[in-house]
Amino acid sequence: AQAIFVHSSLSLSRMTESAHDPPTAHVVGEDVPATSTVMSAQRVSEDPEMTVFYDFVSQEEAEHLIQLCEGRWLRSTVTRGKESVMMGEKSDWEEKFIDKNGNNNKILTAPVDTPQEVIGDSRTSYSCRLAYTDSDVVSRVMARTAHVTGVSFQQVEELVVVKYRAGEYFRIHHDGACRPKTVFVYLNDCASGGETVFPNAGLKITPVARTALMWSNVVGDGDNAVADRRMDHEALAPGEGCTKYAINCFVNRNIQNDCQVQIGTCR
Repeated sequence: AQAIFVHSSLSLSRMTESAHDPPTAHVVGEDVPATSTVMSAQRVSEDPEMTVFYDFVSQEEAEHLIQLCEGRWLRSTVTRGKESVMMGEKSDWEEKFIDKNGNNNKILTAPVDTPQEVIGDSRTSYSCRLAYTDSDVVSRVMARTAHVTGVSFQQVEELVVVKYRAGEYFRIHHDGACRPKTVFVYLNDCASGGETVFPNAGLKITPVARTALMWSNVVGDGDNAVADRRMDHEALAPGEGCTKYAINCFVNRNIQNDCQVQIGTCR
């Protein structure tokens, strides 16, 4: 794999992406003060599409997000299910209801094809989910994700902050065809290890604090979109003495939140 160090010394074209934050949802309460964010973007690969954003978050925001997760870390899960469902191929399952208690209160059962979240040996990291209601910083990062991916705020999933201690990893996986794009934000540097590797695309990305990596997960549009298996990737384990923090910012093809109703300032 070609090693890519996401530093400004890369001899690739750079462009100013955004001089200021896009519109965002606001949460009442004490928080990190909002500041203007100047991001610069650098195309790492044209096909498959992959872009690096520098200064995607501020140092204060990165520290705040990690602090929000204190006491909330849980063992990371993996999604298990029928590959044709998760990767965008058609499935012919139907919803099934059962009257479990004999009182006509029918319960929707999960079909066998429905993906399930489970703890597995292929992923040994820890995760923390953050909703836009948790903090203005969370909503700002979600708004930036919507901005750079070109979708509405409502299509951005809850942020998934991940923590990899020395020796922890996430084996080869794909983010799923239901997520047209992923924005992965590195919150800190890692002196050794911790790279994100795309073996089918021949790319290895070294984590650099406050830098975001955006890639497309699919080929095709809308209902015809299927997983681009060139974007299968893995998180290598950090070296001794390093704990890697990062954020999965997933864009979903379906609506994920109703913040427009609750707050009224979504993009």
